[in-house]
Amino acid sequence: MSGANAGTLDDKSIAVALDGIPKDEALRLIKDLEFQMREAAKQLEFEKAAQLRDQIIELRRSMIE
Repeated sequence: MSGANAGTLDDKSIAVALDGIPKDEALRLIKDLEFQMREAAKQLEFEKAAQLRDQIIELRRSMIE
């Protein structure tokens, strides 16, 4: 999944996208999203940062289930 696509996933898409992905790959995706979130906040793109934050939360929740 590329960074450009990661910004457009909704919660359901995240759960489907994670199905069958190794844990290390999911963790790498979370790190990438966290970086994107920080960059968005630096650019004062707070809505985008919030969406990325929500995706990170959903990814972590999906890993637990």
